[in-house]
Amino acid sequence: MATQKVTLFFTDGGEQGWSESYYKDAASSAVIEEPVGDFGNSPLSHLQGMRRRTMGRSFKLLYARISNEEIRNDARFHAFDVGLQPGLCALPGKAAADDEQVFDAVNVRLSNAGGTTRRSFLLRGLPGGAITQDRSVSANYLAILNNNLRSELVQGGWSIKQTTLAAGVAIQNITIRPDGRSLLIVPALGVEGAAAGLTINVKGISSLMAYADGKWRIDRMDGINIITKPRLRRVIGTYPAAGPGVVQLATAALAPIATVQFLKATRKDTGRPSYVPRGRRSVRRN
Repeated sequence: MATQKVTLFFTDGGEQGWSESYYKDAASSAVIEEPVGDFGNSPLSHLQGMRRRTMGRSFKLLYARISNEEIRNDARFHAFDVGLQPGLCALPGKAAADDEQVFDAVNVRLSNAGGTTRRSFLLRGLPGGAITQDRSVSANYLAILNNNLRSELVQGGWSIKQTTLAAGVAIQNITIRPDGRSLLIVPALGVEGAAAGLTINVKGISSLMAYADGKWRIDRMDGINIITKPRLRRVIGTYPAAGPGVVQLATAALAPIATVQFLKATRKDTGRPSYVPRGRRSVRRN
């Protein structure tokens, strides 16, 4: 099995848009699109339906990108058969023109069964009436979120991705390779578990080498030395012998979602409260 990342892309029909990412353990990205069960619905179609039922009618789902996190650049795009997918959620007494702004969002907190792995994200595309004056989630919208978003994420087998870092190993030397964008890292000791295709984390050298800190994918091993794959930015600087840097093996794992909490709403300061429909503007005073 491998980590599959599903990213949904949305628009408000104008110039604003956003994306959301969800993770699932599956053999390949194709599995996310394959029908399962008696009704022939795929994991992607379940996720798509859930988001449409929790999204205001003035917002639209554009397309999905499914990527295998274990293989770099292994991604496939899914264009929906009937084009743009409009939201279906309408609260009592509210029209599509009453939908909240794209900036307005509900804070969603996800956690695993033990509460040791957590993730938070902003749920956008809210229907009109989703946010109360004190920035709480309205009772009507909360019921829709519980019946759809919570149900799909918990019962649909979606997960939280968390990266753990092993103990750091001191770096004896770093050489910038001829392409200027990859490194030859010489650790003081072998980094346990390091192998081609895995990810390492370099830290503690930002003041010596620009753009060298952070995650690197291992291209190959030369004994205990690590040769990385190139990144987009060119690395600048020189690493002194036995400098202060350390290298760590970074391991990503999935934890099934067990708890979904809907917290307070947030908004961008656009000149009106989030509970005022976007069709009306609050008066500005000089």
